Amino acid sequence: LTGQSLDDALATVGGNLEVIVTLVNDILFMQEMEEIVPHFEMLDVGTVISLVVEDNRLNGARTGVHFITNIAPDLPKIQGNPQNLRRAFHALLDNAIKFSPNGGDVDVAVAKEGMIIRVSMVDHGIGIPPEHMPKIFDKFYHVDEIDGRRFGGVGLGLAIARHLIERHGGKIDVGS
Repeated sequence: LTGQSLDDALATVGGNLEVIVTLVNDILFMQEMEEIVPHFEMLDVGTVISLVVEDNRLNGARTGVHFITNIAPDLPKIQGNPQNLRRAFHALLDNAIKFSPNGGDVDVAVAKEGMIIRVSMVDHGIGIPPEHMPKIFDKFYHVDEIDGRRFGGVGLGLAIARHLIERHGGKIDVGS
């Protein structure tokens, strides 16, 4: 191969390599996350969410997804592990992008509700069939196809997100 054909082939190999590395890292993390004791520090969840949105802006733009953020001012700081929360929120935002195949908006909000800080990510994509809802956060469970559209993944992102959020004393749920 030469020229553009070589460039295209290398881009494909590079993209596939990224997918494999991410998969291996997720599997290793999943295996070890029970034993890992995270170091907690005082952090601003709004800042963590802002970083995750910026990290995913290019990925979203590739599929026509735009982020609308609404982060309340003056949120209280919480005890948490910034790397783990970034990983959890990234998995959630990545899912919102993946299941918005025709683009559209993903609303990302952080608000204080009483003694709770609520983070919500709402896409306006294809939705989740009801039979999948009870299992969506299970390890290795993923939805292969909805309405004739195929979706990749091995079912680790949401399981990791649930574990990390619960480890922070939080709760995660889904609606469609």
